[in-house]
Amino acid sequence: MYYNNFIVDTYIVGKYIGSNALAAVGSSYTLMTFLTFIIIGLCMGSGILFSMYFGAKKYEKIKMSLILTIVSLGTRVLLAYLLAPSFGLEMIWWAIVIGWILADTIGIVYGIKIEKWFK
Repeated sequence: MYYNNFIVDTYIVGKYIGSNALAAVGSSYTLMTFLTFIIIGLCMGSGILFSMYFGAKKYEKIKMSLILTIVSLGTRVLLAYLLAPSFGLEMIWWAIVIGWILADTIGIVYGIKIEKWFK
């Protein structure tokens, strides 16, 4: 509980490092909370989709949805982690767009391939 509220970070950084570092900890809390809520929301949305397909016994769609979710979220996290230090915070937003484009492209190609199999 203490870590979630950054009480421990605030105490240690404020006492041992200084006021500039304390300001950095305080300002990063809002950003980390925001990004955590986005990831939780995306994962909950994916879970709903998986549950609907499982209930309808559409197991092939569960597999494809899982692949697209991993590609989409993995691409976003990887790009944001690798490129944000060099290009700044706007790279996080570009990582989201690139992740969507990559997942949609894979989904379209996979959908076309599945249609050819069933014809």
